[in-house]
Amino acid sequence: MLVDQFTRDLTTEGYGDRFTDAVLKGTRAPRENPITIQTYAWFARHVDKVDRDAYQLVIADEAHTALGEKTSRAIRSFPEPIYIGMTATE
Repeated sequence: MLVDQFTRDLTTEGYGDRFTDAVLKGTRAPRENPITIQTYAWFARHVDKVDRDAYQLVIADEAHTALGEKTSRAIRSFPEPIYIGMTATE
């Protein structure tokens, strides 16, 4: 599973202590600069519940898959974080 790969790779690179569940509105991040890994489907379904102040950067892997209506609408609804889309597809 891709999430497991990200978790493993980021832990190997020293970021493992920053992993948290998604920080939702009305809750506090358990630490500064949290890292949360979710699928596009999860993000599209829960975008209105996510605490927008908890994250300063959103990286979308395989960004060409984020072009669906629900996902792209969810991404566009966040005006503040910096978005970086990555894809191997030309």
